[in-house]
Amino acid sequence: MLLVKKRLLPHITQQNYSIALGILISLLLTLQSCFAEESVQFHVDATSPIIYCDISPSFDRVHIQRTLQEGSPVTFSWHIEIETINPYWINEQIADISFYRQIMPDLIARQWRLEDDITGITHHTPSIQSAIDFISKIERFPLLDKSLLEPHQSYLIQVYLSIENGEQKQAWWADLLSSEQTIATSRFTLP
Repeated sequence: MLLVKKRLLPHITQQNYSIALGILISLLLTLQSCFAEESVQFHVDATSPIIYCDISPSFDRVHIQRTLQEGSPVTFSWHIEIETINPYWINEQIADISFYRQIMPDLIARQWRLEDDITGITHHTPSIQSAIDFISKIERFPLLDKSLLEPHQSYLIQVYLSIENGEQKQAWWADLLSSEQTIATSRFTLP
């Protein structure tokens, strides 16, 4: 195998392979360290004409706080998928929602700039705890108009979350390199 690697990539030595593998493993462990092992609070409200959800993931708050205090921005990228459950066929996707919330530290002013991708509104807060709550808690988030759904049909909601450190740029390769993890899944059936 090493002979094949040397013929295909002669300028890369075995030591470089080991270093690259070590860097890759440490990056994966760093990405995984943001998520705590506790359960996620997830609630779907289908009683009103609009279906809402509340999400509060478990993650390493100390790590996020330390990252912010060091001056690095933190972004929570949310992805929510809703599918019609088809027992004898592939599920049909009926909604695909993606958005992010970000904290940008201003260490000189001792404030935290909060940005919401959906509304485009930015505001500032002096409290790091309220800033972390802003990016990490989704409350009464409108998912879908119930009139678009069929009665007596089961639906699946899956919530994915990616926690990123540093400034995020939207690029075509972002989806390929995403560290998105499924944090919650729920089923509901309309009456």
